Amino acid sequence: MANLGCGSKPQAPVLRSAPFYQNDSEGFRFLVPEGWQQTASALLPPGDFEDEVYLVRYSMKTPERGAMMVVLVMQEKSPINMTEHLSGPSFRVMNWKPEADPESLNINGFEIEHHVLLGKIGERTLTKDVYVFRNAGRIYSFIGLYWNQDSYGRQQILRAINSLQKS
Repeated sequence: MANLGCGSKPQAPVLRSAPFYQNDSEGFRFLVPEGWQQTASALLPPGDFEDEVYLVRYSMKTPERGAMMVVLVMQEKSPINMTEHLSGPSFRVMNWKPEADPESLNINGFEIEHHVLLGKIGERTLTKDVYVFRNAGRIYSFIGLYWNQDSYGRQQILRAINSLQKS
C-alpha cells in the first residue's frame, strides 16, 4: 500500500530561467547572473532535516571551461567550524586548502563569513568561493566553483551574492 502522508524530504520544483531566485520559505532572494542556467532546485519541508542539501544550483559556460554556483543548506544543530567543514571532500576534490582566514561581511543585512578555498583536480586548480550565513536555525552556503584563472566566473558569483536580499 502506498504511503499517502506528507514526506519530510526536499521536493524538486520546476526549473526556471528567471532573472532572480526567490525562496520566501527560506527568507531570501538574489539576482541570477545573466547566462546562468538553473540545473537543480528544491523546496524544503518545514522542520528539521538530517543532511546538508542542495537548495538551488546554477551553471554557466565561461572562457575557462565553465563555473557553477550552488546554494546548500543544513540545520544548525551545534557549533560548527565552517573552515573545517568546507575543507572536507566535495565537488571532486578530496581536500580543500583555505587560501586565507575567513572574512566577515555585511551584505544587505546578512552577516556573512566569506571563505576562499583551493583544490586540485588533476593539474588544474579549482577555487571554491563560499559565502555563509545563518538564518532561523539553518546555515546557508553560497558556493561558487570556478577554475582559478576564471575571473569572469568569480565576478558573476560576486554579483549574485551582492544582490542578496531578505524576502
